[in-house]
Formats: sequence, C-alpha cells, structure tokens
Amino acid sequence: MATREDREIIEDIRGGNVNAFEELIARHENRVFGIVRGHIPADRVEEVAHDVFCRAYRSIGNFRFIKPFEHWLSTIAVRTCYDYWRKEKRRKEVPFSAFTDDDGREVLDGILSGVAADEYDLTRRRRFAREMVFRLLDELSPEDRMALSLVYLEGRPLKEAAGMMGWSVTNIKVRNHRARQTLKKALSRIGD
Repeated sequence: MATREDREIIEDIRGGNVNAFEELIARHENRVFGIVRGHIPADRVEEVAHDVFCRAYRSIGNFRFIKPFEHWLSTIAVRTCYDYWRKEKRRKEVPFSAFTDDDGREVLDGILSGVAADEYDLTRRRRFAREMVFRLLDELSPEDRMALSLVYLEGRPLKEAAGMMGWSVTNIKVRNHRARQTLKKALSRIGD
C-alpha cells in the first residue's frame, strides 16, 4: 500500500473516518514526543503528548494546508507544553531554597566556582543538574519559560519561536530578557 500524504489522511478524517487519525499519530508521534520531552518532566511526557494529539484531533477542521501539517502540530505541541506550565505554576509554588540540601550546595558551589565536583559520579551530577534546571525554570512565568526554552534550549530562531507561540518577535525578545534577569537573581540567591 502506498503511503498517503498528510492532506489525504486529513481529508479522510474530515470525511468521517476517525480511525484515519491513527495514521497521523503514527507518522508524527516521534516529533511530538521530542518536543514534549524537551519541555515537560519525564513522568508527564506521555500525558502531555496525548493532550497534543487530542487537541489536534479536535482542531483538525481548522487546519488550512497553508503550512505543512507537521508545523501546525508542532505549534500545538509547544502551546500544550506552555499550558501545562501555566497550570503547574498555579498549582504549586516551591521556594527555591527547598531545593538545596548539603550535598546539593557542595555540587552547586563547585559548578558556580568553576571547580569540577569530582567526588560525585557523573550520573548523580547530571540528575542534579537536570533537577536544578527545572527548579530554575520554575522561577519563571510560563510565558517566559517557553520563550527561553524555545530560543535558548532548542535554538529556534526568534521569528519561529514567536510564530509557534502566536506572539510578536518583540514579545519573545522581551520575555527572554526578563527570563534571563529572573534566572540571574535566582542563581545569586543560591550562592548566598
């Protein structure tokens, strides 16, 4: 059987064949999971990716074939991650001071002073660093977090990041500046 184009599958879905959506999921799940994995804690990735596909299915009637389906779906994935952090921010406010214990303070002091923390194995340091990054990102508003993640962590051009969020390029620049300033303040509190 020849592989169908996304357009054919979408038209089939719009025609009432809801099962055809499975074909789109299979084709694009790696892309969606890659985006979600880059923004969401590992234990919530499947749930958020599922939300992405649910949103895409509910909105498939609005897809206009102006850009490739993959771009449209990527935008939904980014916005779903953003919505996750908006909900999460309202749900919990964890003080940054709760993050640093004695072991963490030693590793963090080593990282901040430029000295390698040789006494800790690589796996533990990576786990700590990942947790630290997520805690630092928790300091940001959901908007600033997504702006910073898209531009600095994923390396997307400003124009692309702005388009994915439905914002202007100026807004992305301002949010990234604000995010960097917030992170600097958070880092200075750790060093005290």
